Amino acid sequence: GVDLDKAMADVRDAVDLAKPKLPADSDEPTVNEVTFASEEPVLTVVLYGTVPERTIVQIARTLRDRLESFRQILEVDIAGDREDIVEIVVDPLLMESYGLDQADIYNLIALNNRVVAAGFVDTGYGRFSVKVPSVFDSLKDVLELPIKVNGKEVITFGDVATVRRAFRDPESFARLDGEPAIVLDVKKRAGENIIETVAVV
Repeated sequence: GVDLDKAMADVRDAVDLAKPKLPADSDEPTVNEVTFASEEPVLTVVLYGTVPERTIVQIARTLRDRLESFRQILEVDIAGDREDIVEIVVDPLLMESYGLDQADIYNLIALNNRVVAAGFVDTGYGRFSVKVPSVFDSLKDVLELPIKVNGKEVITFGDVATVRRAFRDPESFARLDGEPAIVLDVKKRAGENIIETVAVV
């Protein structure tokens, strides 16, 4: 363990030695012991740049996973991150030409018990939440999902809609110099040294 009294004395001695180097009009330096609760971040990292939002988000998630692998770090919270979703934008005219309606699309999804990833269907008249099967590896798989079968003709999502990756509407915003940013709040594990925790970051 750490001898806190000795640590405080060492810091005070170091501050006293540094006093002559401080400007004459500076305030008297003080040394105080501060205890951080484990839920309080000890370091904040901000990521931003002239790259697509998805790129910054992916970098932030990768960095979070790497930092959380260190024993000193309890967890890393990401502010400005948004959940990935799949948006399905349905063309109402195409839907009508195939004799389909919103219920056909909604019922197909509702009856599929493998659904996990949230998204939305936008029909032009309104938007409702949907989910897509977890077995999908790509947007192409979603487009090939059959909606209706007329004899030998199979109508898929790709026939009546466009599908794209997107983000859920943000619950919080992070900006740096007016530019969109991602903020990582690093929290140390109880009993770990703050300086050592910051050093591994």
